[in-house]
Amino acid sequence: LAMCFVHDAHLFGNFIYCKTIEKVWQIEAAAGLTAPDAVFTGYWFPKRAVTADNPEVLVSYYTWPDSDKCVIVTANRSAKPLTYRLEFGPGIVPGDGVAQDLWNGKTVDLKQPLTLPPRNFSLFQLH
Repeated sequence: LAMCFVHDAHLFGNFIYCKTIEKVWQIEAAAGLTAPDAVFTGYWFPKRAVTADNPEVLVSYYTWPDSDKCVIVTANRSAKPLTYRLEFGPGIVPGDGVAQDLWNGKTVDLKQPLTLPPRNFSLFQLH
């Protein structure tokens, strides 16, 4: 799932546990990731407004025209946990630095170091 999210690869139900794929689809729909006006910026794009201070953490994100909403996807493709901080450039306003973790349903303080478990991902929504 980590590599699918960070590459904006939408998932089909084949070969994935039903409850997991249903959760993916619900998050994508609720966050608007599949909306026609969602703008995806991949970690490989040369100009990005959201990055991580740890180059091993892949950071992609979605934005919407005329909105300050941003959904950030981070991925760890390594076999070890990775600690990082998100860095924000022009066009992305982290507000008070608090985000909603869309996968776990928790509030996350983006001003603190974050840790990604091995071969895992996170989905953070800023508004």
